[in-house]
Amino acid sequence: MRLPPNIPPMVMATGQLVCGTALLWIATLVSGTSLPTHLSSPTVYAILGVSVLSTAIPSLLMFWLVRNAGAFNASILAFFIPVSAVILGVGLLQDPLTLATVGGFALVLLGAALSTTRPAKVAVKQET
Repeated sequence: MRLPPNIPPMVMATGQLVCGTALLWIATLVSGTSLPTHLSSPTVYAILGVSVLSTAIPSLLMFWLVRNAGAFNASILAFFIPVSAVILGVGLLQDPLTLATVGGFALVLLGAALSTTRPAKVAVKQET
């Protein structure tokens, strides 16, 4: 089912996250997992950081990008998720940056370039 194009990205992102949260809540209750009775401040900050910075804002931006740039162009961003994760790991966690990782970056860039370039149209000579 295709949704009408006039639904704002904020509504789409909110609907997606609310449905996902409800499904995970039900799965947690059905599985019998015990829920914590007390959350420390660092735990609450971590949950808020992951839910807002890593989930809600990117979802909103993705729906906005799909609407404004098209689904194909928006899907190219998936190529860069590992690159940004490695950059954050190197910058924040002092993970090592190896030659293999740099080679991986080059492959990611090559894949993005190949998937976004369109082949040149070749003129076909018609015989009369």
